[in-house]
Amino acid sequence: MKIEQNKKTGGADIVFSWREVWIIIKYRRLRFDQKSFQGFSGRLLRIIMDWNLYFDNPDIKDVGEVKKEDLVNPNVKTNK
Repeated sequence: MKIEQNKKTGGADIVFSWREVWIIIKYRRLRFDQKSFQGFSGRLLRIIMDWNLYFDNPDIKDVGEVKKEDLVNPNVKTNK
């Protein structure tokens, strides 16, 4: 698996080899051991940080603070 990031837009492609594609088809999942998952999540975090640098929409970049009244208690059922 190779992660290719576009340095102009910050977007990325995750490219799988044919062997990896067949493994995904056969087992229908990606399984990571602790060390592999640490490396994979580190690469994803790097892509997210780079994406934020290249993202040029100021309305979305500055999300501000979350207000207490906007928080939802997952234990309380609502009619939404």
